[in-house]
Amino acid sequence: MRSLYFLQYVLFLIFFMPVAALPYAISLRLGRTLGGLGYHLLGKRREIAVLNIRNAMDKGAIEWPGGAESMAKEVFRNLGQWFVEIVRILFGFGGDLVKGIRVVGIENIHKASANGHGILGVSAHMGNWELMVMSLTEKLGLTMHGVAKKQKNPYINDFIIRARQKYGTRIIYKEGVLRKFISILRDGGAVGMMLDQHVSANMGFRMDFLGSPAWVSRTPATIARKTGARLLPMFLHYDSKERAHILTILPEVPSGGDMEETTRQLNSSVEEFIRHSPAQWLWIHRRWKNDPLAPDEDEEDLDSL
Repeated sequence: MRSLYFLQYVLFLIFFMPVAALPYAISLRLGRTLGGLGYHLLGKRREIAVLNIRNAMDKGAIEWPGGAESMAKEVFRNLGQWFVEIVRILFGFGGDLVKGIRVVGIENIHKASANGHGILGVSAHMGNWELMVMSLTEKLGLTMHGVAKKQKNPYINDFIIRARQKYGTRIIYKEGVLRKFISILRDGGAVGMMLDQHVSANMGFRMDFLGSPAWVSRTPATIARKTGARLLPMFLHYDSKERAHILTILPEVPSGGDMEETTRQLNSSVEEFIRHSPAQWLWIHRRWKNDPLAPDEDEEDLDSL
């Protein structure tokens, strides 16, 4: 099996190294072209995206000059761009890309981290979210811990870990992650969590998200209360006029009061940013589910932490 994994790793290097080495402008066009091709080839994901977008448009939650299909095409083109950018970073060609990110709201980080408080960054699959995590170290000197899925191929997994560590990102795999996050935050460290994915009923609150009911995770609010960490919504989006990514760090969301209200404020910040750049959110996943799913076997009991 290891020989097969090694062969896959070699093919991975052979295929993606030339893509990473292309001039940025050319690689960007290539990525957007590949994303456009993905719109036509990935029929199931295209259908999910169009359905989600159309529903949000019908509810008046988002606006786009074209219809749902037009916006879905732009979503796929953006995903293609993000993918090529990450490939460039993994192979060591993305330094200028990370350094070129403009930061808005840097004073919110400084204020929140005063007196040694931990930082719990709350974000969404908005823009190039992988690039956002890397930029926090490059721009702010903030070592961010995040959750990732371990790759089956150990060679590719180690390659990705080394690339992330080069930019100061520390990855924690899913098993036992919440207890590890609590420990990091109590020591004044920084962790990042995504708020825009479906969770089971025992892990969240039911509230509107872009016009339709959805389960929204209560984990950030719970952990912040337990650790005293500061909750900071932060998002990355690409500005086509500036031809640059912009990292926006919003003011702290208080966590000492009602946890449902704290979660509602965090959820509203996610909605606001999606409305700002709707084609840069990950519309291709099933965010809205009506059934309160049973807990996943990987889920940790928040109340026992």
